[in-house]
Amino acid sequence: MKYCNNCGREIADEASFCPGCGAPVSAQNNSQYAGGGYAYSDPLESLHPIVRSDIQSLNTMSIIALAASILGVTVLPGVALIVGLVMGIIGLSKAKKIKTVDLPAQVFHEVESYRKRCLAAVIVSAVAIALACIAVILLLVLFTLGIIANTAPDVSWSEYIPDIDMAIRSLF
Repeated sequence: MKYCNNCGREIADEASFCPGCGAPVSAQNNSQYAGGGYAYSDPLESLHPIVRSDIQSLNTMSIIALAASILGVTVLPGVALIVGLVMGIIGLSKAKKIKTVDLPAQVFHEVESYRKRCLAAVIVSAVAIALACIAVILLLVLFTLGIIANTAPDVSWSEYIPDIDMAIRSLF
């Protein structure tokens, strides 16, 4: 019985490559311990400390970006959406930089999942911001035409600003 040094998955004795991560199987993959365990090394440990730090910070950044985007859509519109958008864009840039390094297959897949999380944050934030802008423009046009206010266009804007704010908040 052999185990992959890259991902720890059990592999057949005659296999040349791991079916889980695609890593080449070497003679040292026969390292099963007496206790039934196997030699598993964290793939991040073999990376340069700066790359390892970048990957860990990308994970944190992608979680915060997606959480901020979701909060921005559901609870706290405005700043949270902008935070989610900016952190998602920075995360995408960082993921692109990290993927230029030669990474073990398991680490590559982790970085790819972090990148997808950042992309989701960017999409959610951008769509929510665009919809909020469209809603504001639509409300301004309707107020200008007197459709919402049910008055002539010469109505003072200052008395309707609280209503606009309330209408925008009700969208989210």
